[in-house]
Amino acid sequence: MDMMKPMGTIERLGHNIADTYRQLFDLDFDQPLPTMPAAQVQLFTEQSLRKHLLVALRLRAVERPVVGHLQRRLDDHRLLMTEFNSNVFRIVDDRDCTYVQRVR
Repeated sequence: MDMMKPMGTIERLGHNIADTYRQLFDLDFDQPLPTMPAAQVQLFTEQSLRKHLLVALRLRAVERPVVGHLQRRLDDHRLLMTEFNSNVFRIVDDRDCTYVQRVR
């Protein structure tokens, strides 16, 4: 009987974490976003590089946005990105990026 109480607490904690995560990032994954002009994408990526902002990038080949910090520019179009709360690094081509959104 004592085992059931902690499981309920863990389940509630999991739901609270998921709700907080959705509120924190305020990203609606199901809503189609408009495509930004290439100049605007470049401007926003440069700002996020300079200010080290947490951003969500919509890429052409990826269904879900990629959330993380842009670390540095590798060449004219490629950027090194660290995914949020992860040790995963990703090389992002700004020509494949359709939308840049700052995450609060």
